[in-house]
Amino acid sequence: MIHWTRAVRDCLCGNCGKQLAPNDPLQVMTITGVSRRMYRCQECADGSIPANLPALQAKGKPDAVREREPTLVGILAKRYDVRMRQVGEEG
Repeated sequence: MIHWTRAVRDCLCGNCGKQLAPNDPLQVMTITGVSRRMYRCQECADGSIPANLPALQAKGKPDAVREREPTLVGILAKRYDVRMRQVGEEG
């Protein structure tokens, strides 16, 4: 599958090696069943850039800081620590 998008981070063109900056238009080629993607700059890509290619949206800071959910490992470690203190170990 071939589609146009904008670069999210610095990357290189897979054909000429040109440095692509964030928000530069690039062509992405993917093959079904393969996780690797190939990138092409606008000079090396087949076809022209679509006129309706949206600009990259800037991500701002989140409004509120989410508290981390307790993990199973954290819960078990806390229980183990409490149990060991009940046995008589100090710490």
